[in-house]
Amino acid sequence: MLISPSRPRRSYGLKRELAAGQIRHVDGDQAPAKLLLEDGTPYEFPGTLQFSEVTVDQGTGSVTLRALFPNSQGLLLPGMFVRATIEEGVREAAILAPQQGITHAPDGTATALVVGANDTVEKRQR
Repeated sequence: MLISPSRPRRSYGLKRELAAGQIRHVDGDQAPAKLLLEDGTPYEFPGTLQFSEVTVDQGTGSVTLRALFPNSQGLLLPGMFVRATIEEGVREAAILAPQQGITHAPDGTATALVVGANDTVEKRQR
């Protein structure tokens, strides 16, 4: 079964970051994907993101991805609402911060305040 999740425009940089070596592919030309069903329960069979089938909606700028999931039990139906989690790449030198500690500018830029050298507060953006 093909699932088509959408992402905002800022995900364009993924291929550029992969090419520059800033993040590494998880698994060749595919990335693992997981689903949550309409009622919030996890779908037991993992899928894979198909990088070769990425499209852009010119009207909204959204990026539509394709993920392939096994559906031998027929649990996934056309038009069904699901939530997809996709591990697109791994940033080796990243630091995981709680979501509550991150703010976002209107353009989507993430900002965190961190304690730097000499116990001074620094603003970090990504």
